[in-house]
Amino acid sequence: MRIFYFVHITGTDSGISGVPRVVRNLARELAGMVGVEFVPVCWRHDFSAIVHAEQRLLDNLSRHGGPALSASGKARQPVEPSPGDWLLIAEVPHLQSHFADYASVHLDEIVGYAVQAGLKAAIVFHDILPLIFGVGGKAGRIFVELSPAELSSRSQDAEQLAFSRYAHATALVDLVLPVSQTAGDTLRAWLIRHGCRAERLPPIAPCLLPEEVFGEGRVNPLYRPQRDEERIEFVAIGFVSAQKNQLMAMAAFLDLIERRPDLDLYLHLVGLIDPQVAVAASLMAKRAKGRIVLHGRLPDARIRELTRRSRATLFVSLGEGFGLPVAESLWRGKPCLSSNSGSIAEIARGGGCLPVNPRSLDAISSGIETLATDAERYRELLQEIAARSFKTWDLYARQLVDALASGRVADFIERNAPTAAERLPDAKAGEREAVLLILAEDWLIPDAYSAPNRSRSLFYGGAINYDAERDAAVDEQTLFFGPYIPLPAGRYSVTLDGELEGELRLSFTAEGGSLHLVETTVTFLGAPIVFELPRAVERFEIVGARTPQLRSLALRCAIGELRACRGEPEVAKAADKPSLRLVPAAGMRTPDAYKSGHRNRLRDGAAIAFDLASHAGVKETTLFFGPYIRLETGRYSIRFVGELQGSLNLRLTRDHGRDCLRELILSDFDAPVVLELAEPANNFEAVGARTQDTRAMRLESIEIAAVPDGAEDDDKGREMSKNKTKGSLLARVLGRA
Repeated sequence: MRIFYFVHITGTDSGISGVPRVVRNLARELAGMVGVEFVPVCWRHDFSAIVHAEQRLLDNLSRHGGPALSASGKARQPVEPSPGDWLLIAEVPHLQSHFADYASVHLDEIVGYAVQAGLKAAIVFHDILPLIFGVGGKAGRIFVELSPAELSSRSQDAEQLAFSRYAHATALVDLVLPVSQTAGDTLRAWLIRHGCRAERLPPIAPCLLPEEVFGEGRVNPLYRPQRDEERIEFVAIGFVSAQKNQLMAMAAFLDLIERRPDLDLYLHLVGLIDPQVAVAASLMAKRAKGRIVLHGRLPDARIRELTRRSRATLFVSLGEGFGLPVAESLWRGKPCLSSNSGSIAEIARGGGCLPVNPRSLDAISSGIETLATDAERYRELLQEIAARSFKTWDLYARQLVDALASGRVADFIERNAPTAAERLPDAKAGEREAVLLILAEDWLIPDAYSAPNRSRSLFYGGAINYDAERDAAVDEQTLFFGPYIPLPAGRYSVTLDGELEGELRLSFTAEGGSLHLVETTVTFLGAPIVFELPRAVERFEIVGARTPQLRSLALRCAIGELRACRGEPEVAKAADKPSLRLVPAAGMRTPDAYKSGHRNRLRDGAAIAFDLASHAGVKETTLFFGPYIRLETGRYSIRFVGELQGSLNLRLTRDHGRDCLRELILSDFDAPVVLELAEPANNFEAVGARTQDTRAMRLESIEIAAVPDGAEDDDKGREMSKNKTKGSLLARVLGRA
């Protein structure tokens, strides 16, 4: 078999980033494989043709483990394919070239030439992350995770356009070889969503990359007890960017060293830093006072040394095509604190990883603490690495050649599908079963924000952007609504991604608003909003409305997790309660007096928690207030989900406290509070304040349910008291999501 191997970009690159490493390692194995005629090629713009690669490209290809090759006498001349020959593109040809006379080229141009020449084309597909994730942020922001810039730059627009063109061109090849199942599924879904017919797509045959680090022998780890006075080091390897999520890892590390001053912890970050996060990374490293070290790019030998002396590696990226740093960590005998989703979860299921939610600071911080202090769990991870079966680059190359063999693509897909033992385990009750992604472009914007006298709509730069100075004059409170999609029944946890200054009112409904699910006012994005969908619906909607306190909003997407309801039908029926509103504690506000640095000491994950021993020194008595929603005329049952030791002063008001509706002392959270409204209450507020005998309080959510006419208050109270266990279960869901 003859394989024309595309090296147009890697041949100009002397670096060691992920895609060039794949191209070089695969080239080395193919070049030495019996039965394969390996022909390196590139693109010649003045000929608009695929040509034989010249020596200077091959010299760069030989770096960092690539093959040492000599150019043929046909260098820079067009190829002359024969029937059965393949063009294999393992790089992303539109990415940056480092030689001025080898400008980048788009995939559709290459494939178009191959079709005309009678050459079959296959690609090793890595990812289309720029079409899914965006980065940026306003000046001075530390956390810029997936948040768009105030104005999308031309370079960002160009990258989006180039990747969109690349993604569409993958539908033109004869075979797509994704580096992970996740990458393949993402590409297929994107192509179908953007107009490609499923039956017309080429075969998409995932083949996971190997764990092998070429030139390094596999390390078989041995457990060694940690000495009390010993320094504990971690290392995170990779380009430091918003998508890679190192800022969250750094914040979690800072949280841990503040919580556990008894641990001598250090974190090394290795890799170039994206300018968009450089200031934030530097500030966080400075705050760590030498416990976080930003190394920048390091030679391989130095990386090996840092990994050798580290207890584990950290790689909690938000999205990857594969996740080479995780695989290479395991090859080097080091456990990895890794993301629990996507392609990284595919690597983790082989053992040796401690998967965590990459969007949860608490989860990452707890994961680092486990690796540092839990000797038994750490020993288990080392044993998993020792027992793990590793793939080599030789095996990976042979699998690809097997896939290219004429007439055997279907066999390859079937033989390389995950076995029952390899698949991720089925979700248990309460665990994530599926992911819902709503992009900003899926929502609708009211026409008032697109009037001819306005310079722009709220949607630009891939996000919904609101700025009070520019947009407050528009006489329309709703900012976005939709996307009117069908959803199956189940428990959902939805997180909005972006940046928020001020307060945003959110309503979750279905079937044209006839099924009310959740209404809440949030002061920050990133906290999960949980609701129960009692039956399948055809038109699910999220409505966002501005409040007088809203100053700015940059909303890129909403990510929802569908959770199982098996064995818990009574909880799933919660949404059947008339006009039930579930207000998570994250939707309530807490006084600034409890702030300590960038954190509020009352915030405990998604809950609000007070205990006398920790907070007695704060003079402020108010513990929570909000959520500033509208309640119509009628009778309401208001239940506080959580725990209370001692007593709590509760005031229910409207119009930001101007009118007190009811004031009482609560001695527990068992029974609901009944409220009668003779007229509607705008900006309804519940204010909880500690008393002299308040010992502890933990608030996880507030249930506000309209009491049907004719219902007896005492019966309602007894019913909700009997169902305390059910409410506590719902509270735990809200707290852990």
